[in-house]
Amino acid sequence: MDGKLLEQTIYIMACGLNGIKPKATRLAGCDLKAVYALAAAHSISAFVGYCLESLQDMTSEADSEVLKQFKADCDATLVRSLSFDSARATLLKRFEEEKIWYMPLKGVLLQQLYPRYGLRYMGDNDILFDRERRADVRRICEEAGYKTEYYEQTNHDVYTRAPFLHFEMHVDLFYHDGKGWMEHFADIKERLIKDEDSEYGYHFTNEDCYIYLVTHAYKHYEKAGTGLRSLVDIYLYLEKYQADMDWEYIVSELATLGVDDFEETLRSLVVRIFKDSVENETGGVLTGLTGQEEQLLNKRAGAGTSGTLTNKVEYTLDKMAGGGKVTALVKLRYILSRVFPGYENMRHFYHFVDGRPWLMPACWIYRICVIMKPKRLKVELKKVKEM
Repeated sequence: MDGKLLEQTIYIMACGLNGIKPKATRLAGCDLKAVYALAAAHSISAFVGYCLESLQDMTSEADSEVLKQFKADCDATLVRSLSFDSARATLLKRFEEEKIWYMPLKGVLLQQLYPRYGLRYMGDNDILFDRERRADVRRICEEAGYKTEYYEQTNHDVYTRAPFLHFEMHVDLFYHDGKGWMEHFADIKERLIKDEDSEYGYHFTNEDCYIYLVTHAYKHYEKAGTGLRSLVDIYLYLEKYQADMDWEYIVSELATLGVDDFEETLRSLVVRIFKDSVENETGGVLTGLTGQEEQLLNKRAGAGTSGTLTNKVEYTLDKMAGGGKVTALVKLRYILSRVFPGYENMRHFYHFVDGRPWLMPACWIYRICVIMKPKRLKVELKKVKEM
């Protein structure tokens, strides 16, 4: 990752977040084409385009084409937001009619915190709902023209409709992974607050929402990595709610989940890069970062929106090796675990196997051919060989 490119991109974002016009001296030699490429890889090109609006008098004729691309992404992201909001409203109206409780998650909530509507790109919408009504939700989605991509294979079902609508309908906030997160949030319905403007809609407390966002961010960070957009999300959430949240409760819950150290570093990092950096007249955005903050930022900067396969493979191999040398035997164990997962793992992801271990061979074939797909598996195995 080009340090200067990363620093200038974050500085542009920090100025946009704080309503400050960037200083020309801090953007000397800035390559907007490179900024666009980085922003697009992290699904924040619309937001960065918004942040660049105050820079029109600083740009040259040579930048006109890339500025048009930023503008096009702003328009496209706005269209996506309008389309998702309309489609979600239609589906949730049906949930209300059929008395199914529900709660929108993640991006649906976070988009409201951005400086202007339509700035947060969303590849999908996530909704938590009553697990007892799973079949009814599938029927509702299919009647609305959605294709069922995955059903009862993990903690969420996936429904898609052209040209880009993608809904992940969750029955649990996390899947079973041995960390106890799924079990910790199993009673989340009891902690939700009923929406005032609906009969069956619910929302988190501000504290539980933050705990979920941080834990979800850690899940991605720990394995495949996660990008710059989630840093903006966390910063905006803290700016809106931090002063009024019960931090004693938050710290206690995060410690129970094992993500308290990660959250502390994450919180200090977003303040340093998005607030302190614009107030620092002489230093750069990355000046004064601790080792942990720098590591967190670098992994996020190199991951793109949802992380990389390389990061995921590296993390898993290192974990299997216990932090030691990744030998051929460790790589073999990794391959076998990916191609032939054990029963405890499979029964949580593929419910038809639960209580029927004799179906494991058929499930392995189904997983390879339908879920992982041979081409994708081949790419992953190549990554393992390169490590």
